[in-house]
Parts: sequence; structure tokens; C-alpha cells
Amino acid sequence: MGRPPREVRSAAGHLRGDPAAQRLFQPADLRVGDCFDVPTSLTQVKDVQHHPCNEAHTGEVVGVADYPAGGDDPYPSESMLFSFADDLCARTFREYTGRDPFTDPVLSVGYFYPIEEGWRDGDHEVACYLLRLDEGPMTQSFRLPTS
Repeated sequence: MGRPPREVRSAAGHLRGDPAAQRLFQPADLRVGDCFDVPTSLTQVKDVQHHPCNEAHTGEVVGVADYPAGGDDPYPSESMLFSFADDLCARTFREYTGRDPFTDPVLSVGYFYPIEEGWRDGDHEVACYLLRLDEGPMTQSFRLPTS
């Protein structure tokens, strides 16, 4: 049995990139630095297309963290979950790119978060990703060089 789908929320629209070198990933399996195609609708997402970052893609994971809750805690309210994700994603976007997600003229940030069914099964992870404001594909990583 696979993991339940996850919700997706983004500050910008979406485009599906070139299907070359595709691998299906569940959103919960995405890790920092993974490049993928952002889903074309803001809804529940079961799989995303993974791509090498030097090939066309529309999203790049900038941060992943669990919502701070105990194993038996109830599903958080939408406002609490979105507040956690907004803070996490703004911080990890800055750390990953060196840019400000609120003022950047090219990039924006979105995130995947668990649905209530997944929460009951222990999925508390939020995955933050960057995407272009103009919905265009990217063919590079926006990760800051490591020293």
C-alpha cells in the first residue's frame, strides 16, 4: 500500500516540464536538491515527475521538515499548518538560494503538506520548493554554491 496523497500549495501558477528522464516520486520522498515537475493543479498529489536539475523541470526542493507534533496529536488547523509551512519555506528558500522569496523578481516558493489521512499514518512532513513566477521551466539548480 502506497502513501496517501498530499496537498500542494503554491504562490504561483504551474506548468509541466519536459518528460525526458522521468521518474515518479511520491511527494513525501522528495529531498532537498531534488528537481521535479510541479503538479498542474492545486489539489491532492500522489506522484511527481523527478528530473535531473540540468534538464527541464518546474520545481526544486529547498527544504523538508516535520511539523512539530507528537505521534498522537490531532491534525493541525489549516492556519497552523500553513503558518509553519510559510515560515519554514521562507527560511529554507533564503538559505538555499540566498534570495528573498517575497521580493525575488524571478522565483517564488510553494510546498507539499500531508493530508489528514496521512497525518494519522505518521506523515507530518512539509516539503518546500522553488518555482518560477512566470511558470517557465528551469534547466539549472538555484542552490547556492557550497564553499
